[in-house]
Amino acid sequence: MKALDEQLTKIFREDNILDESFITDFLINVNKVLSLENEFLRPRDNMNNSGGLIFLDKNIDTILVSDIHSRVEFLKNLIDFKVNGKTVLQLLSEKKIQIVCVGDLYHSEINCKNRWLCAMEEMLGGFKFHNSIDFEFNENIKTLHFISLLKINFPENFHFLKGNHENIANENINGNLPFGKFSKEGLIVKLFLEKFYSKELFKQLYIFEKKLPIVAVGNNFVVSHSEPRNFHSKEEIINYNQNPDVIFDFTWTGNNEATKNSVENILKHFFSSNYNYSRYFAGHRPVPDMYSLRANNFFVQFHNPLKQNIVIISPGEDISLDKNIVNLMETKGYRYG
Repeated sequence: MKALDEQLTKIFREDNILDESFITDFLINVNKVLSLENEFLRPRDNMNNSGGLIFLDKNIDTILVSDIHSRVEFLKNLIDFKVNGKTVLQLLSEKKIQIVCVGDLYHSEINCKNRWLCAMEEMLGGFKFHNSIDFEFNENIKTLHFISLLKINFPENFHFLKGNHENIANENINGNLPFGKFSKEGLIVKLFLEKFYSKELFKQLYIFEKKLPIVAVGNNFVVSHSEPRNFHSKEEIINYNQNPDVIFDFTWTGNNEATKNSVENILKHFFSSNYNYSRYFAGHRPVPDMYSLRANNFFVQFHNPLKQNIVIISPGEDISLDKNIVNLMETKGYRYG
């Protein structure tokens, strides 16, 4: 574990863009892991590929991680965070904790609005100058490398769900939509990759997002990137890659866009008569503080781009949002439990 800790720390401190062949190699490795997931935890779809649903271990603590958006320091604070006297990294190595990230590893947010405006000008100029997008891409790749190392080393205890930003081709098919908030982030990154990097790297990035699951189910909770637009059964979620609407419904749904009772019906589907004690967690749309409640208080949004919000859920305990949702930026030396 010491060697892994050193690798992760090096990523956090790295200033230069990683070598392309190195990026491609670790992507090939993590894509193999995603292809060969434990079928008990991630059932196979009808084509014998890893399906879209993760069944989490019901006997260990779970940490849900809100949208990351190229904040590698968020991940570093996560693995250094202590639960019951041990760091999350230690607990991962002992298989005593599991992590589910709700997606969106790419594209920095509000703190870097000016960077995106500059990157837009760089794109319009044919990338004759490209300092802003270089810096952005470096942060994205560091974050991707960090996530990949955790998945490769702890395949059954670290899970990363697909978000709407996992769309490296900026495509308008397969459950994806082109993305742009401050400028045209999705298009800028796509054109930057095509100009400066190989088709093989682009291919591996594309494969990575296609292999990500979209929903995870625990003892008394369900998690996806966004609020579910419609109800989908376990079988539909497992076979997500055969139905773009399923991918879209769990990654792109905005506030007030879900059909009535979609959240409650999914909770009933997985927890039957006990659904009243369950909650559905997601990121995607920002909240003003620690969390917001929707869907008769069954749906919990906990992504704040100005915070590093996580949710800690222990087996056998009721979910207490005010206790279990923590901002890692305010918890230096914090001990949970």
